[in-house]
Amino acid sequence: LFRSPTEKRLGRPRRPSVPQQSSASAAQSQRTDSIALLFADTRQSALNTNLSISLLRGIEQELWRRSAAMTLLRLPESGLLPSQINPRQVDGVIIRTINRYESIDLSALGSMPCVHLFERFELPAHGDMIFEDNQAISMMAVNRLQSMGCRKLMFVLPMREHPSFQARMHTFMTCSQEQGCTVKIIEPPAAPNVINLAQIDEWNNPTVLQQRIESWSSQIQKLATECDGLFVPGNDAEIELLLKNLLQNHPGLDQRLKMVVCHNQAATIGAMSPYVDVIDIQPEQMGAAAVDTLYWRMDNPTSARRRILIDRKSTRLNSSHLVISYA
Repeated sequence: LFRSPTEKRLGRPRRPSVPQQSSASAAQSQRTDSIALLFADTRQSALNTNLSISLLRGIEQELWRRSAAMTLLRLPESGLLPSQINPRQVDGVIIRTINRYESIDLSALGSMPCVHLFERFELPAHGDMIFEDNQAISMMAVNRLQSMGCRKLMFVLPMREHPSFQARMHTFMTCSQEQGCTVKIIEPPAAPNVINLAQIDEWNNPTVLQQRIESWSSQIQKLATECDGLFVPGNDAEIELLLKNLLQNHPGLDQRLKMVVCHNQAATIGAMSPYVDVIDIQPEQMGAAAVDTLYWRMDNPTSARRRILIDRKSTRLNSSHLVISYA
């Protein structure tokens, strides 16, 4: 049920309140049994990606287990926090940070429990953090390629300013060099230097996207004569288009060149090519961990801030675990 262009209400009916005895339980009884999930983006398309849908599924499943509800929000055009994020309507907020958005003033949250999904360029002034283990992702990719006999590697950098891709690139280069491998970086043909929503719309323009895919495909084909391994860290749409381009224009390349990609729908890649390894950053687990952390913060308002790493999973190596550190 959409209440407004930026709001959606999800969750189970609230269970009847039960009289409580202790002061802690009394505080819990005053809760609304509802949280807000804010996508820090004004575009509807931000809610429709594979990553967003998987995050939402993990959050919904955990809220269902707790008999709690959720209000799904986007930023209004003003860029201010939606008015629905207030103690009378929700107990806390999960913010899905978007790497290309203008900074939001979080001071309006006050002491409201808050969890950030994915890292921002700057450390948020308020709230706990859930993010993927970028170092583990790149190390897994290097180890996988090396185990298949690769020594001359390529790394596709989807976006220069993206903090996760930057972290993955640096770890990939360092780990490769430590293991005696060489790395060629394939950069995007052009990228905005300032992070804002207007430029991400231009970046995702179909014509610009196709130019980017063709540029990468051409560079990969040229380097494939001297390189034997390729890692593409994301995003989903670009990976699917790139792989489709490579397979159509260079048949058999996926068998001659060992490939590892970071994708949120392993079955999609498997249907395109059985020779490509997929690393899953486990967004559903990230969503569930965000809910757990938010409720932990409600019960522990004065504890130190938490930064929680969700480790990666390979469709072949099949390993995953949760690593918790404290800030």
